[in-house]
Amino acid sequence: MSEEEISNIYQVLSNPIRRKIIEILGARGSAGLRELMDNLGVSAGSVYYNIELLGDLVRREGDKRFILTEKGWMAYRLLMDGKEKFSEMKYYSRRFISLKTRSRISTILFPKWFFLALFEDKILRVVIPVITLVFGFITCYKTNVELILFSTSYKPLQEQWITAIKFLASWVIIYFSLEVLSLIIHGRSGGRGLLLLGLSISTLPLLAIPYIMIANISNIIQGIIILILQFASCILLSTAISASKNINLERAFLMAVLIVYLNITLNVIFRF
Repeated sequence: MSEEEISNIYQVLSNPIRRKIIEILGARGSAGLRELMDNLGVSAGSVYYNIELLGDLVRREGDKRFILTEKGWMAYRLLMDGKEKFSEMKYYSRRFISLKTRSRISTILFPKWFFLALFEDKILRVVIPVITLVFGFITCYKTNVELILFSTSYKPLQEQWITAIKFLASWVIIYFSLEVLSLIIHGRSGGRGLLLLGLSISTLPLLAIPYIMIANISNIIQGIIILILQFASCILLSTAISASKNINLERAFLMAVLIVYLNITLNVIFRF
């Protein structure tokens, strides 16, 4: 792809309406005229005008729904990941898994659109963190399983309220650790409400672990289930970091892994 074509894509993406069209089509796979009008808050004429300016990034199928072309998926990845080098885009386009497939898989595994949609609801952005903390407190209290987020251990001799309080304390520490690391490593601040919501959602899979640990199942099956839940939580946490701090998913995932490592290491060192 020539330098002129690359420049043209960046020029197209400079317009907020056209950026939004690319984001909608990338997240949903396709969209009709009415869907685009409702989401953009513009007239049909404005949609068609901007679709025309998008050129070969978008095409219309026989059922009159708009979809992204291969070049459109490149533009979508640029929007989702920030200013990545375009040479990397061309590298991925030559891989066995096409850029379109890779983008769709990424959208499913790292559902930033879902986090952003929930955050738009002023009630849910408050209710979800509260429910997560209350449910986590009750879970740790009832099971007496110490859930320091990614680290778990059964504490039959420990006071139940101490086990529950440790969960709340660790949750607060992780939140502020993410804030500090985002600022130090990437120079990113803000998005605190979205990070709070994202951390709440990423904690939900972990809240099943205490019940699994006290269940009457084999250690092997127990270990496999716990590993899957921890991995799911790590994926959700990286999505929350990416969405709230506007960091590309690769870097956000590395930050999430770093948090997991620090969480487990410090819990082993300072176990009490």
